[in-house]
Amino acid sequence: MVTYVDGNEEKLPEDNSIFNVENGELVSLKAVNGDEDCLIMTNDGIMIRISLNQIGVHGRATQGVRAIRINDDQKVSNVEIVDPISEEEEE
Repeated sequence: MVTYVDGNEEKLPEDNSIFNVENGELVSLKAVNGDEDCLIMTNDGIMIRISLNQIGVHGRATQGVRAIRINDDQKVSNVEIVDPISEEEEE
C-alpha cells in the first residue's frame, strides 16, 4: 500500500516493486495482505477508516485511487494498517 500526501493510494501487484511519485510526497509504504483496514489521518485531525478490500490492485501505468479528499491546505500525515472490524464488534 502506497499513500501520498494528497490522499491518493495504490495497492501494487506482488510482482511490481516499482512505483512513481508523481502524486507528490510519499507518506507511507506498507506491506499488506489486502484484508485489513486502513486508518488515514490528516494534519487537521481528520481520520477515516476504509477496508483495503475496497481498493483495487493497480499497475505502473495508473495513478492510484483517491482514498480521502482533502483541501489544498491539508495533508495526509499518517497511515496505519489495522485488523478489520468484525460485524460483532460493530454492534
